[in-house]
Amino acid sequence: MSGIDPDLVIKPFGWKGNHATIRAFTRNAAHNELGLQAVELVGDQDGDFDGVVNELTVGDVTALTVYMAALERPVTKIELADLGLIDLSGSERTDILAGEALFAQTGCASCHTPEMSLRDTTFKEPSETPGFYDARFPDGSDPNTHGLTVASAITFNLAGDQPNNSIELLDGSIQHLGAMRQNTEGEPVARWYTDFKRHDMGSDLADPDDPLGLGASMFLTRSLAGVGATGPWLHDGRATTLQEAIVSHAGDASDSATAYSHLSESEQTKIVAFLENLTIYKAVEE
Repeated sequence: MSGIDPDLVIKPFGWKGNHATIRAFTRNAAHNELGLQAVELVGDQDGDFDGVVNELTVGDVTALTVYMAALERPVTKIELADLGLIDLSGSERTDILAGEALFAQTGCASCHTPEMSLRDTTFKEPSETPGFYDARFPDGSDPNTHGLTVASAITFNLAGDQPNNSIELLDGSIQHLGAMRQNTEGEPVARWYTDFKRHDMGSDLADPDDPLGLGASMFLTRSLAGVGATGPWLHDGRATTLQEAIVSHAGDASDSATAYSHLSESEQTKIVAFLENLTIYKAVEE
């Protein structure tokens, strides 16, 4: 299967799609971005020679993993307006819906897959699915000796257990806006706008080198969930507008970028309105 590793394990984290789990992403980000070495990464060694060992315990990484997995899901302006949480004019709604149709028409949805249904909404840390847990930590130690076992896994339901964005509406009903949504058949769906695969994005967007050996111009299809609130865009933040991000697509996305360029200015504006509709909302706690 193209776009994923030969082991067929989907790796949805990292710009290159090189981490299968939030845990792996977390400990590597802590090391690379914050200068904090997790015990499971370096053992009891002083990984950066700053005189400090055990900078992140196994329990610390577990807590960070569960916290991030339980963050409220991104939403849409239309969803917020339907709940009476924001104002959205009729023309704005019309533009968003027209932009969604054009998004599919230009082929953007072929990689930015709008939604995928789930068989199970239970998050487990550690997972019991092969490929999505550490048989061995990067330092070579056995997670079981650190108390990280399937039997003692921390679990919660993505369809309702998240603590954030549980909102009381004007009619007194409770809307759990942070929980995973359901489709018309009642199935839980992840509206993440990605196919979780890597694609060639062309030489102009390529990294200057290829340390992971995955291809300098190969990038994971970024999730568009919340994209309207998360600029600047692209892997290095070079796009200061969504328009810039769209027209920068090349390589495997050339046909879609060309189709977008052939749209009228009004149609292009509607696609941007649809993307800006994909936003992030955090209820203010009183």
